[in-house]
Amino acid sequence: MKKPIECCRFSQSQSLQTLQRNDHHYEKDFSEIIYLTKGKGAVNTFDYEIQDNLPRLIYVPKSVNSVFIPFPDARGYAVRFKTEFLPVNKVDFFMHYFSSYDMQVVAEHQQKAILHLFELMQPESVAEAEEDTSMHYLLLALLAKIEFIRRTDGDGDVYKDRDYDVCKRFMQLLEAHFYTSHKVSFYARELHITFRSLNEMVLRVTGKTVLQLIDMRRYIEARKLLIQSDRSISEIAYMLGFTRTYFTRFFQKKAGVTPLYFRQTCQLV
Repeated sequence: MKKPIECCRFSQSQSLQTLQRNDHHYEKDFSEIIYLTKGKGAVNTFDYEIQDNLPRLIYVPKSVNSVFIPFPDARGYAVRFKTEFLPVNKVDFFMHYFSSYDMQVVAEHQQKAILHLFELMQPESVAEAEEDTSMHYLLLALLAKIEFIRRTDGDGDVYKDRDYDVCKRFMQLLEAHFYTSHKVSFYARELHITFRSLNEMVLRVTGKTVLQLIDMRRYIEARKLLIQSDRSISEIAYMLGFTRTYFTRFFQKKAGVTPLYFRQTCQLV
């Protein structure tokens, strides 16, 4: 990505080619939101092709290595963005950083609102501006709108406000303690709720268990350290609470390659 935020419409061949350009580097550094209004597309082997369930919003976080690939008949918009350029503490949407999801936008007025925001973002994305202030505000508006729809009109599981608040507090705790605290019991104790209640609340909101989120956060940090630091693999394993042997098994299960191969491959890019 040349800019921290990029938006394109994939009804045009040039934009389609841009969107289909897949980064084979393991460390994908952007998240993306797709607004599919017609046709088909895919993430990995999962196809989005049910015509009577359109339009759909599809979110693919940077923790998921694959990108959305539109088929030739696809119509809609895509925005890719680097989360570090946004005030994440102000957008509850980023609580779902670890989890992909998609949802149908049912209400016509919501469809128009989402489409309007994408239509405003697309020309701003190609403009030769020194600052991306307008794009930042438009993206924040889009994220806020998506989160509102997801909590009120989405076709996913329904959860209570308390679930949402507890999950948000858990994610904040996880960010502060993932280096040293890897047991669900620690987070349940800090939040003054039972192990079972915490797991059920987090699962309802994110679709992931507490342990899955802890492991995912450690995995993301491991990738970052392997790429950006000169620390040995043994040091990185120790920092994240692993033995060298178990870290290798853990990382290979997530990435499909060993930490050493991952580091060597990234150095060649």
